[in-house]
Amino acid sequence: MIRLKRRKLTKDAAANERPFDNWKSFERDYERQLRKVAKEIQRILEFAATPNDLSLAEKRLEAYVELLSPWADKQAERMVSRVFEANERRWARHLRQSGFDLRGVMQRGDLAPKIAELRIEAAGYIRSLPIEAATRVGELAQQAAMYGMRPAAIEQNLIDLYGMTENRARLIARTEVARSNSILVQARAESLGSRAYIWQTSEDTRVRESHIEMNGKVCYWDSPPKLSDDTETHPGQIYNCRCIALPLLSDEEVKGALGSGHREHEPRVWPGVEPEPASSGSASLGGNDITTNEERVAQTLHTQELAIKDLGHEEGVIVGTNGDIIHHEKGQAHSVAPPPELIKDNIFTHNHPSGTCAFSLSDVKSIISGDGYEVRTVTSDGRFVSLARGASGWDSALGDDMAKAGLNDSGLFMKADNRAKSKYGHGRTARQRRQEIEAIMNGWLRDNAEKYGYVFTEGKI
Repeated sequence: MIRLKRRKLTKDAAANERPFDNWKSFERDYERQLRKVAKEIQRILEFAATPNDLSLAEKRLEAYVELLSPWADKQAERMVSRVFEANERRWARHLRQSGFDLRGVMQRGDLAPKIAELRIEAAGYIRSLPIEAATRVGELAQQAAMYGMRPAAIEQNLIDLYGMTENRARLIARTEVARSNSILVQARAESLGSRAYIWQTSEDTRVRESHIEMNGKVCYWDSPPKLSDDTETHPGQIYNCRCIALPLLSDEEVKGALGSGHREHEPRVWPGVEPEPASSGSASLGGNDITTNEERVAQTLHTQELAIKDLGHEEGVIVGTNGDIIHHEKGQAHSVAPPPELIKDNIFTHNHPSGTCAFSLSDVKSIISGDGYEVRTVTSDGRFVSLARGASGWDSALGDDMAKAGLNDSGLFMKADNRAKSKYGHGRTARQRRQEIEAIMNGWLRDNAEKYGYVFTEGKI
């Protein structure tokens, strides 16, 4: 039987208490281990200077994934175990201060399935580093052969790729440590009968706008709150989130929090607690007013696309459906690879320095696999194309069917070159070839929009 000593929870007390925070040392240690993977990827790519070298490096990276697996499992298990032990100590201290019988706290055996799930997911993220590098190197090999890249250009692309791999290692370390802790906090809280928690941010300038709006709100474990950027998550369980959940360990504590000034994110009826009056007037910027959000999204995209359209390398920006800028990614001469975990339900826009206002097959496959809301590309003359998810979601067959239609990089190039040759003869120019690439790709996407249920748009920014 769990015994509760009643305590009064005030808004100020909750705001000053962060019993499940401070994981910087774990993050730094985990990042150091993941940077070793990035260094090995750099070593594999070090002497690649031709398309053949790149193809060989791609095979070596694929072999490295297999060699890496046991080490990845070990590092993931070590990280999750450390988080579990620290989480357990902090829970014990927190519950003693709250007057609970510690026999009610879940032990390692009770949490074994959750720990195993966290370990498997963390190991998968480690293995994703060379997997994604191999994919990018394979694409670079095709582009190098297609466009006749010089060794210096290949070298710069590989330097950029290493930088992206290091950044992704850092993101994985930061996100997975916080996420593991947050999930364990939730599991233990629910085992004690907790139904709700107070969302608390780190209260500094780096907190994203949609999370600032959540600070101090009462939320419920059984329903991850939907934020103004359309993400659905508990604190600490999404990329780069340093927020925490302050568990409310009984219904009395929930009522106490509501009575002391905390607001519910999604109001529920509690006996003895007066419901909040419904707000009137239009939603604030970044809220759930669709028209307001569309205007803000359009302004953000316009500003960002003006900034990237003239760059000599590809650069991408991920924008939330409320207009927030979520991530910037510097790419290579002919490609950019945003973190896949940031794509879901968001908009990804990027430039094409080549001047080709058309998607590559990898652009389309990336937005489908990440379940993004929209992908866009813009050229220096201000033209853009957009591919947006339809009401029924993405058709999983779209990418494969485009490949079968010969719209992969090499197939598209050959189709465009043959068409340009038939129109302009042997004196065809690169510009004429790009025009044919646009006509083929954009024509196919335009003609098949109804069949696959997406929305395809062309225009000027």
